[in-house]
Amino acid sequence: HNYSTVCYSVTWNKSAKWTIFRGDHPVANELEPRDMLPLQPHVFHILLSLIERERHGYSIIQDIAEKTGGDITLGTSTLYAAIKRMVAAGLLREVPKPADADSDDPRRRYYKSTELGLAVAREEALRIRRLGEIVAHTQLLDGALAAERVEEGA
Repeated sequence: HNYSTVCYSVTWNKSAKWTIFRGDHPVANELEPRDMLPLQPHVFHILLSLIERERHGYSIIQDIAEKTGGDITLGTSTLYAAIKRMVAAGLLREVPKPADADSDDPRRRYYKSTELGLAVAREEALRIRRLGEIVAHTQLLDGALAAERVEEGA
């Protein structure tokens, strides 16, 4: 059998634009981080989980569940399919096991956000903040906020 490996790489230029290459050939020229928005919620949560440190898959799942109070629990198939797509898109990269790793399991793969991944996460956070500002200027949550205050005893 003749197997070939496809290698994606991402380069950044001074005008804050990215070019994605497949081997030596550009496949997406002058891609801006906001061109990748909106992100699927689980993709955004994976990026958020990897902002502060490298993590392996199970650690990502635990971190997301903890940060969302259990509202979002990713299954392993969802996580690893997303990671595969995110690596191919240049948002994440696999890294060697960190020195402070919590396990010696050689099967664990560790991931880290790339500069592009951080830029895309930042743009998504700004998009969500703007959306929150739009919602705040509507009556959409007025009843929900009042009910929340009653539950809290305010």
